Amino acid sequence: MTSNSFVKKLPWVSILLLVITYFNFGWLLLSLAVHWWVWLLVIVFSLSIAEALAAPFSFIRNVSRRLLGSDTTAFLSAIVSSFLGVVILAYFDVSAHALLLVAVAAFARLDLQARAVGEAKSFFILSGISLTSLGLGAAVYWGVNHISLIVNFFD
Repeated sequence: MTSNSFVKKLPWVSILLLVITYFNFGWLLLSLAVHWWVWLLVIVFSLSIAEALAAPFSFIRNVSRRLLGSDTTAFLSAIVSSFLGVVILAYFDVSAHALLLVAVAAFARLDLQARAVGEAKSFFILSGISLTSLGLGAAVYWGVNHISLIVNFFD
């Protein structure tokens, strides 16, 4: 398969939605002036989304076997899941962004799967576009707020 046919095969609408969503999230994070560890958590979260969506059946099977392997881990999983549910509802403004990121990435993965793109390529496409768009959103926000520095640099 030539690279030209691979590029034609990509689902451009869902990829554009992925770019816009992560661009907006990067812009938002930089505008809120969050700490560096929040950026690190967002990067890990983005890579986790891409991994979970690229190989969903093996991921779900492994997680469910580990979490439901014994009565003790099943009980602890139920308690932790309940706690996470409360946290999601309490911090809905933050969790809504996370749910949007997951939904858009899932839409892009479904489009990639419908076009017969493999799991490894899907992971690299999803993670590459997500992290690039996140950084681009932050960079554009910084550029908009420091336009005088940019203009002085080019003069």
